[in-house]
Amino acid sequence: MARDLAIDLGTANTLVYMKGKGIVLNEPSVIALNRQTGEVLATGREAWQMIGRTPGYIVAVRPLRGGAITDFEITERMIRLLLQRVGVSRFTRPKVVICVPSAITEVERRAVTDAARRAGAADAQLIEQPMAAAIGADLPIDEPVGNMVIDIGGGTSETAVISLGGIVALEAVRVGSFDIDAAIQSYVRREHGIAIGERTAEEVKMAIGSAEPAEDESQAEVRGRDLMTGLPKTRRWCVASPRPHPSLLRTSSVAACSSSAAAGC
Repeated sequence: MARDLAIDLGTANTLVYMKGKGIVLNEPSVIALNRQTGEVLATGREAWQMIGRTPGYIVAVRPLRGGAITDFEITERMIRLLLQRVGVSRFTRPKVVICVPSAITEVERRAVTDAARRAGAADAQLIEQPMAAAIGADLPIDEPVGNMVIDIGGGTSETAVISLGGIVALEAVRVGSFDIDAAIQSYVRREHGIAIGERTAEEVKMAIGSAEPAEDESQAEVRGRDLMTGLPKTRRWCVASPRPHPSLLRTSSVAACSSSAAAGC
């Protein structure tokens, strides 16, 4: 007997919840393909580790961008492989509930539903991410009071007010943490002449980026390639304490120092 599933199909990560077992899969929404043959080489965390580290004929891609499916066929293949990893087959076709961003269009909604059904689901229903977050946080969504949910994801940011079992006010923009990663890459390239990849930018963001005051000095080492010579180059960034709103995009709040002088930065 197939167990019902819930899928959080995010731009950055995909989670699969199985009824009675809890979260059975939590992997990056990445798939690695051979350009020449179309063969799927890896999915999830294994594919994520290949980003920026593959030869030209192998590409590691995120088929969802800005909270929407950018490549229907690749997304379908990724969902199918992820469902297979949790035991879904043509003999066990579960009912699936999928969390989607509120900003997606009706066409994109149909694309997600079709992708899940083609991947092996007997039935697929969609639920908006702010509503799913409110239910998961055990908010009183059915009561005549307002409950605000702020959901910042990899591709979209959403703010919703929920009352009486529905979303009564919503503001969603297709901007998320990936845009911060891209801004970090642009800043490092422009100010320091170093080309870094998506994974390195994310590591810098997680190491020293914060909306909370920093009690201790935070540091992040950046390894990339010099734009002039093409040779490996390393820099280390330090954020002094306290910083109420440290920003990697302003020279006033980020100090650059060489790796040899990092201890005194």
